Amino acid sequence: MAEHSKIEWTDATWPIVAGCEFVSPECTHCYALYDSWRLAHNPNPKIHNAFFGTVDKTDKGHLVWSGIVRPLPLRLTWPLKWKRPRRIFVCNLADLFHPKVPFEFIAAAWGMMMYAHWHTYQVLTKHPERMRAFLDWLDERVQDVYNGGRDPRSFDTIRADLLVEYARDQFLKIEAPRTAPPSCSMRRTMSATSA
Repeated sequence: MAEHSKIEWTDATWPIVAGCEFVSPECTHCYALYDSWRLAHNPNPKIHNAFFGTVDKTDKGHLVWSGIVRPLPLRLTWPLKWKRPRRIFVCNLADLFHPKVPFEFIAAAWGMMMYAHWHTYQVLTKHPERMRAFLDWLDERVQDVYNGGRDPRSFDTIRADLLVEYARDQFLKIEAPRTAPPSCSMRRTMSATSA
């Protein structure tokens, strides 16, 4: 967990899942892919073992996700180490709601977020439908979790409506597209998140 994150909208990171997958062309340049590769080659066994095998290098030298997604249960208690409240980015190098992450593990992470209630948790996902299914499964509302979503398919199909009812506050991370975006009404997107 990085106590002093360089990410401007958070204070710390909590990497409790390793590995991901390409969901869209924008994923090609994801920082998590490169960081996971770097961490898999770290000489510290605790770091190396967590990320080893999650990223492969092609014959042409390109990095790709291997398909391995690994929950890291030994990291679940990390928020207890900090007594001063922080904004914590959950799964900064993966997706907590990836289909290969069992609901039971997600529930354990949710339980820790509820227990270490003095922090604010930021959960960003490319799988908002799975987030919704989990929250229905859990049938419990957590006050200090900010649910966020990013629709990787296109700039104008952000599914903010899936986030509206589940957390006290919501956010959307919108990345600038590498090509000109199709016509997009930000007013529609912003009104969906402010409901």
